[in-house]
Amino acid sequence: MVIGFEQSHAAAAVEVGGAPPERVFLLLELPPLLEALRPDLSDPEDACAVIGGIHRLREAAGPRSVASLPDPLGEPEQVVSEIARVIDAVTGALAAAVFPGREVVSA
Repeated sequence: MVIGFEQSHAAAAVEVGGAPPERVFLLLELPPLLEALRPDLSDPEDACAVIGGIHRLREAAGPRSVASLPDPLGEPEQVVSEIARVIDAVTGALAAAVFPGREVVSA
């Protein structure tokens, strides 16, 4: 699974890095997909099943605009802190979905 902050990150992961497009996501597209996936986890112990489920939900939703997470480089400390909070929350939710029942450590 590859997670980018911006569309250019996702595109580079596929074009330059050779990542399979069905395993490349933008960070901010994950929360609604994870929420929609929760009741539909066929095997919550299988991380690949979770990633596949997220991809299927994304495909079913069709083309849509997904917000990018701005690069905090050079931004004021308050902006950097807010972006860090978003990253922590989304990655924590993803870890809980992919590895249910395990302790998720927050930064």
